[in-house]
Amino acid sequence: MASVASYPDETGNMKTLLFTCTSSAGGASTGTSVKRIRGVVHRVIIDPGADVSANYTVALLDENSVDILQSDGNTGIICSSATTNVELRPETAVCDIITCTIAGLGSAKTCTVLLYYTGA
Repeated sequence: MASVASYPDETGNMKTLLFTCTSSAGGASTGTSVKRIRGVVHRVIIDPGADVSANYTVALLDENSVDILQSDGNTGIICSSATTNVELRPETAVCDIITCTIAGLGSAKTCTVLLYYTGA
C-alpha cells in the first residue's frame, strides 16, 4: 500500500509528487497518483528507509504500463543498496496517472519515491 501526496510548497513551474510505500509481507508495494501528471519528469529520488532488502526494484508506470524510469522490460530499476538514496534524471515526458510499483523491499518496510516534474 502506498500513499501519494503533492508537496504544499510547490513554487513556479516545478512540481513534486511523493509516493510513501509500505511493503506487504511479500515485500511489494503499489501506489497510484491521484491526479494526471502532465509535463516532464526531471528528477526522481528513491529513499529506501530503514532495514530494507538490497536489490529491490522500483518502477514508475504510466497508463500504458511503460516505466518512465526507462527500465529494461518495464520491470523497474534495481536499487542495489539497502541504505543509499538513488537519484535518477529520466527527462521523460508524461501525460498520465503514474503508478509506483516496488518489489523485493522486505516485509513491512517503508520506501519513499519523490518525483520532480515541470508542467501543468
